[in-house]
Amino acid sequence: MNKNKVNCLIITNYNVDMLVSHLSESAATAVVETIPGDFPSVIKQLSKLPYHLLFLPDPNSNQHLEKIKKILRRHNKDCIIAIRSNSHQAIVQDSSGIEILAIRFDQKPALPIANLIHYSLLKKQFRQCKRSLWMSEKRNRMLVEMSHEPIAHINRSTHILANSAYISLFEFQSKAELVATDFFELVPKKTHTMLRRYFNKTHMDMQKNLVLTLLKYNKEPFRAGLRVAPTVIQNQRCLQVWIHPLNSRTINTSTSSSNSKPFPAISNPARKHLHLHAKKKTTTLSAKTLLQLPKTRKEIRLKLHKLEDIGNNNSSVFLAKLHIEQNLKNTLHNTNVKYRTSFWDEVTLRLLLSTDQKNTQHHHQVLLKVQTGLLTDPTFRKWFAQRRKIMDTSSNTLHLLFPASCLDEHFKHLLHFQESFRMLNVTVSLVDFIASEATLRQLKHLQPRFISFSNKWLTSLKTAPNARQKVRKLIHKLEENHIQVILPVD
Repeated sequence: MNKNKVNCLIITNYNVDMLVSHLSESAATAVVETIPGDFPSVIKQLSKLPYHLLFLPDPNSNQHLEKIKKILRRHNKDCIIAIRSNSHQAIVQDSSGIEILAIRFDQKPALPIANLIHYSLLKKQFRQCKRSLWMSEKRNRMLVEMSHEPIAHINRSTHILANSAYISLFEFQSKAELVATDFFELVPKKTHTMLRRYFNKTHMDMQKNLVLTLLKYNKEPFRAGLRVAPTVIQNQRCLQVWIHPLNSRTINTSTSSSNSKPFPAISNPARKHLHLHAKKKTTTLSAKTLLQLPKTRKEIRLKLHKLEDIGNNNSSVFLAKLHIEQNLKNTLHNTNVKYRTSFWDEVTLRLLLSTDQKNTQHHHQVLLKVQTGLLTDPTFRKWFAQRRKIMDTSSNTLHLLFPASCLDEHFKHLLHFQESFRMLNVTVSLVDFIASEATLRQLKHLQPRFISFSNKWLTSLKTAPNARQKVRKLIHKLEENHIQVILPVD
């Protein structure tokens, strides 16, 4: 069939020369066929060719209308049905998408019929454009997936899809990690403004290549060339990003240089003396060593504060706090002790686990506020997992309260931590939470057990209208999702 033609089918047992004449006169694009109103022949004809207009001029043709619509739903949903009427009625669409209108076939001039054919032609061309776009998108996705060059599609800095070369370049473990990672998380913050300007100018010069520093998923930097072009994927406008890694994958930064060995200070004896002196003065202390000291046990105490009205009658809920005597703090400060950021959290957990091991008679839940360093400390995670595995964890649940500020930088680590320790009765909770559209979306994905709102955020809401009602509504919505809200934790 000609792509510029509108195929019309008239189903009738009567003489319809006037209708055929109207169709021929109104538009040169109409191709008219007439078949008798025998229902088996109608089924055969409608299944054979994709018609764009179907005319039912017979007065008794309405009794077969439902059967005809059923055939069109299966073979040709874009076909428009025109039935005989004494007055013109607008086109209506049924629940399945079939369009029907009532029209006078014997009226002169035949302007309504000419408009109907023009509308049908536009509908046909629109359908062809959509199919061409679908084929183009499918071909584009196939080429992207087969390409050895890292390519991704982003919409407002959100990854929509990417090929395997892109995923392996940035060392994502899965496509879920890719989709949950903002593109600007893979770019140093100082480059964000420049990159946004580059994205806004892509319509001027799509061949321009930008050389910049990018970050892998583990924050390892590398140099690469970047090129973008506007495109449409999954019915939304986005940018197609090509990444071309340069030969030197790694560059020197303050992070990488700090891990490298210092140059020997042989040329300057005075500097060498200072270096050795500082090295002798600094010592490393572990949590295990600290707790084994005789006097330390008296100066470090773990206190459990019972929380009231927590909404759980089956178990007691406690908030664990570590109290350290000032003498011990001064001693550690004066001796210039170096320890990891998760040092005091590990001290608290060692005391807490030893307490839980002694008391397993009643089921209880313990909330402990910790630092973000636990998420990225493999030594701690290995030790913590081993200790929880050898314990009877059925009688106690541990909720680690991480600062909500780590949702942006360490969201993947939080998810991984949650999945790794779920079977060991350890859950992730959040403190100092500030509600926004982005954080609530992250909260829905993370599903923490407890959260506490930020004091500063609650104070700022006091001047807002209906602040109490909004906070109550938010708390109710969170509790419906099994997220318990507790008072702010100091």
